[in-house]
Amino acid sequence: MYTLSSLGESLIKNEEGLRLVAYICPAGKLTIGYGHRIQRSDPRAITKAQAEDLFRQDVTRVLAQLWKDIKTLRQNQVDALVCFIFNIGLNAWLSSTARRDLLDGHYDCVPHELRRWIHDDHMNVIKGLVIRREKEIDLWEGGAKAA
Repeated sequence: MYTLSSLGESLIKNEEGLRLVAYICPAGKLTIGYGHRIQRSDPRAITKAQAEDLFRQDVTRVLAQLWKDIKTLRQNQVDALVCFIFNIGLNAWLSSTARRDLLDGHYDCVPHELRRWIHDDHMNVIKGLVIRREKEIDLWEGGAKAA
């Protein structure tokens, strides 16, 4: 099973930010903590400790899916993909070309595929997503300046 390194954790937390009160994210979803999509049973206000617990649960789900999909990733690749999947969601990941390319062994296609995920629902380029994708790609390619 994969783990998330401290570099990967820092990247996600820096990109998501921490909010202890529910808010609507740019994708229009009710969110709390470090980008946790609120479910009906989730509270609308939490503590930092609760945000950390939700973060760990969300990361665990992403790591489990990555392990199920591909068992040959290096740590920097795991970190980059967890950050990416954390942002787009598991459902989007499961139908993504990036995942399909990896399943087919085309690791070199990942940077191109990640760069495609920079738009909102109206196909407007979101500058923050452009920057985030470049950090993820840098990490994927072995860079250490991502966080």
